[in-house]
Amino acid sequence: MCAAFFNAAAVFCTGLVVKTMDDLLDEEDLLSIPYFARLGSGLAPYTLALFSLASAFNFRLSFGLFWASYCLGMIKSPFEKLPTGLRANTEVILGIILMLLVIGARKTFWSVLIMAAVQLIDDFLDFKEDQIVKAANAALVLGRVECFLTALIFFYPALNLLPWESLFSWCFALVIGNGRIFRRGAPPWS
Repeated sequence: MCAAFFNAAAVFCTGLVVKTMDDLLDEEDLLSIPYFARLGSGLAPYTLALFSLASAFNFRLSFGLFWASYCLGMIKSPFEKLPTGLRANTEVILGIILMLLVIGARKTFWSVLIMAAVQLIDDFLDFKEDQIVKAANAALVLGRVECFLTALIFFYPALNLLPWESLFSWCFALVIGNGRIFRRGAPPWS
């Protein structure tokens, strides 16, 4: 029971960190996002504190989820030159190697599968919004049904490898990615 709680907490905290990182990279008007406006200059330290907490709950799980999201986030523009001076595809390869060395092949494989499934479900749910703003979205490229089915194809082996962690990831991704606290408009604490 205690291990399940720690795993769930690690997945949830890492999900918040990944969502924050994604919003920082994608959003032009950061103050339009309720939690950014609320935290202001405290956003970076709180995000780092949250990731350290996730790592304390379950290091291998949080490490894998973070690095898998980092690597998958760069797939859309593989030849882009990044601030490190490396191309995105090179950083992806280095990230995968790092994951293999730190958490092993099984957890690396699971992390990539579950984060791919989560990204595809997010694209499926954001289809109409992304269609309007012409944002990068797998559902726009593949089609909505195909995107959903591809997400299930990635989710099924992840579920077989780490069942509870996969369910936590799936459920928390839906709450974090599409929950009220992360939507524009009045923050829930006002």
